[in-house]
Amino acid sequence: MKFVVTKILFFAIAIVALMIPASVQGQMLDTRKQGTVIEQLQQSALYNPVDSAVLAVTDYMSVYRSTCFWKEGLKGSFESRDSVATSNLIKEMLNFAESFTGTRYRRGANGPKAFDCSGFTSYVFGEFGYTLNRVSRQQIYDGKQVSQDELRPGDLVFFNGRSVNKTIGHVGIVTEVDSAGSGFRFIHASTSQGVCVSKYPEEVYYEKRYMGACRPIQK
Repeated sequence: MKFVVTKILFFAIAIVALMIPASVQGQMLDTRKQGTVIEQLQQSALYNPVDSAVLAVTDYMSVYRSTCFWKEGLKGSFESRDSVATSNLIKEMLNFAESFTGTRYRRGANGPKAFDCSGFTSYVFGEFGYTLNRVSRQQIYDGKQVSQDELRPGDLVFFNGRSVNKTIGHVGIVTEVDSAGSGFRFIHASTSQGVCVSKYPEEVYYEKRYMGACRPIQK
């Protein structure tokens, strides 16, 4: 009889011991549903433990979306990360472009010792993995077309050339947009100054010839 009672007590203690961690885990899940992606993964692992060796070779985005914490409301965190990465890429690209300031213009040249306008944009974007058409009138199709009031750094801006038929003949890269959205600066290879930064609409030559813009780098 004593043996039976002892055995019953042993099983009762074992059951209680198993229930306590589960309760603690449940509280963690109820109170910690915010945080970074890694924190979310760690929390969701309480329900679906993932072997660390498997996780190391798995796309964490896919793993995260498959967990019990994936919600529509959390997508913004990923969009924010994507936006930051894109902004950093554009900053690096513009710094690279500006490093060629003063480089001479030569018709048909695509760098790095000389450029024409589309040769310059092609060279700069190409260094960051974006392939553009070689001529300016075709580069306007190398991204989403945007209106002037939507411009942001990294966009391509297009201008009429010297010809009278009003076709695209010049291209540059937006480096800065004013707070009112009515003006911008752009870096380009000009025939008179080589690679330089110009202002729109202050420089009347470009103000009269503006034709449109496109966005090769999407968020």
